[in-house]
This record gives sequence, C-alpha cells and structure tokens, in this order.
Amino acid sequence: MTIEQKAEVWLTDFNKGGGWRKAAWLAGHAAAVEEYKELNGWVKVSERLPEAYTRCLVYCYDDYRLATYLGNGVWKLNGMQLYGITHYKLLTPPIKQKQ
Repeated sequence: MTIEQKAEVWLTDFNKGGGWRKAAWLAGHAAAVEEYKELNGWVKVSERLPEAYTRCLVYCYDDYRLATYLGNGVWKLNGMQLYGITHYKLLTPPIKQKQ
C-alpha cells in the first residue's frame, strides 16, 4: 500500500471513528501520517515558520484547524491563542469568481 493510500485510509477512518479508534489508529500508523504530511506540503514548525499574519491550515492535537500565524511563535484562531501546533500548510489563493 502506498503512503497516499495509507493516508486516505487514515482520513476515512479518522473521520468515522470515535476517540479510542482514532488513538489506536494513530498509534499504529504515526510514521505513515508523518510521511504523508511531509510529502504533501506540510511543514514542521520546528523547521520553519510562515511569515507573520499568514493564514494556514495547521495540525495540532490530532486535528486540523485554520489559524493565523502572528509572528514570534503565536498562532490564533478566532481571537484565541492555539498551542500544540506541530505542522502547517500554506493555503492556496482564493478562487476568483467571474463577473
């Protein structure tokens, strides 16, 4: 099974299962999840941070959230500071609608 297939299985199972199923799956497939994130544009915050005031998709506490990086290691979501962020992914530009 390729890493992409493992990641697809992970995402499907993760979204269906309860907390104990998620934890069990993550424990058995942590390496595959890490490899998938690195191969698809995910950046470790320990290696590099985005520019200040950049909105990103972040991975923290086994969940994905949209957050804004304010600089100096501070991430915010709806005015509240987020902790535990291990990876982020820059967002693509918004879709331009035809007028």
